[in-house]
Amino acid sequence: MKYLIHTCIAFLFLATNQVYSQKWSMTVVADGFEGDEIYLAYYLGNAQYIQDTAHRSQDKFLFSGQDTLRQGVYMVVFPPDNQFFQVLIGEGEDDLLLKAKMNDLLHPYLIRGSNETSLFYDYVKFLQSKKGVADSLRNTLDSLPDSEINDKVKGELKTIDTEVKEYQFALLDKHPQSLTALLIKANLENEIPEFQGTEEEIQLQMYHFVKAHYFDLLPMKDSRLVRTPALHQRLEYYINKLTPQIPDSINQSIDHILSQFDTNSEAFKIYLVYYLNQYAKSKIVGMDGVYVHLVEKYYSKGFATWTDSVQLNKIIKNAETLEPLLIGKTAPDLLMQTKDKIPIRLHQVNSPYTVLFFWDPDCGHCKKSMPTVIEFYKNYKPKGVEIFSVCTRIQDDVPKCWESIDEQGMGEWINVVDPNLRSRFKQIYDVRTTPQIYILDKDKKIVMKKISAEQLPEVMDRLIKTEGKG
Repeated sequence: MKYLIHTCIAFLFLATNQVYSQKWSMTVVADGFEGDEIYLAYYLGNAQYIQDTAHRSQDKFLFSGQDTLRQGVYMVVFPPDNQFFQVLIGEGEDDLLLKAKMNDLLHPYLIRGSNETSLFYDYVKFLQSKKGVADSLRNTLDSLPDSEINDKVKGELKTIDTEVKEYQFALLDKHPQSLTALLIKANLENEIPEFQGTEEEIQLQMYHFVKAHYFDLLPMKDSRLVRTPALHQRLEYYINKLTPQIPDSINQSIDHILSQFDTNSEAFKIYLVYYLNQYAKSKIVGMDGVYVHLVEKYYSKGFATWTDSVQLNKIIKNAETLEPLLIGKTAPDLLMQTKDKIPIRLHQVNSPYTVLFFWDPDCGHCKKSMPTVIEFYKNYKPKGVEIFSVCTRIQDDVPKCWESIDEQGMGEWINVVDPNLRSRFKQIYDVRTTPQIYILDKDKKIVMKKISAEQLPEVMDRLIKTEGKG
């Protein structure tokens, strides 16, 4: 009997440990949902990730975990259509019971466990009530644009706007540290002062004011912000709408964003990685300048502490390859040879513009593009354009270059090869595929690159016009 008692005590101790080791749980009742599993997902930067999967147990679904849930905005997701409702998790909120109806997911209700979620849906209900009235008033304005009641309707809309702001500021005052308050702050905008001047001057002053003060009210150092949908929306607008889409301006804006975060924060890591990947794969000419900037300023200086050494070296080496090829840089010189084995350098070409053209005899797209390049050369050689055409074959395959040149009628411009690859042109110019096209000015600076043969006339016309030569 003593053995049995000891066994029971040991079992009870084990069971108690298992209960207390469960750090959080969330029970969901979903009326009208017929599936067998649902997901709990969370926001992180620009993406959403699955936190947990729950399987049906009678009419309930239970999520649970061993680690405390991070504070932020979560989603209870119902496959296969991925309808969802949001749950806000605050500090210490680790035992929730929620109920929702599938035909009204905008209004789930909390039975137990999260003041954050209750506060949020009270706010949502208030906004929806005001939105319904405002939509009705706007419909009245649209249907009676010249009506005498316009001023009255506009006044009522202004009153609604004032009521919403008063509700928001009352919530901020009463619950300043809540997640709902954080979401409200994330969408607040600065009051724009009155500016003087012409309409164009006023618009310009307003733009500069908004851009300069964009982050004044945004609590960027709040670690919860990156786990809401609000942060990424604001950053996208800052980069894509308030920033001129040229590398130098984008670099400045990204630096400004990253300077708002602590360098050891989750947000700093997420957005440094996000912008690096975004501009590494950008198809827009010249945006590799942003990639190179981020590597040189952050990765090469030891800020990307989460990156393993192999990957880090690969990133840095890639940036080192791209840096000499950025638009505005002097193109690396190449020592090549003609069919008669006469040495010739790229920088020897004396022409207002030089098209550096890498191609391969067996490249299908090269063959398809060649008539376009030939026609381009006939039309633009009189305008100061020369082509420095590099066949990428080496050693015993070089004769195929000359055969193809004769067959396709490419003999009018400068054709060169490097049989022993002494110039390392493939590495220096990052020639991984063909055709590759660079346009150089009279000083051999790169003014355009990585364009198609079909784009050559349009790009060249623009360059000639810009320099006042057309």
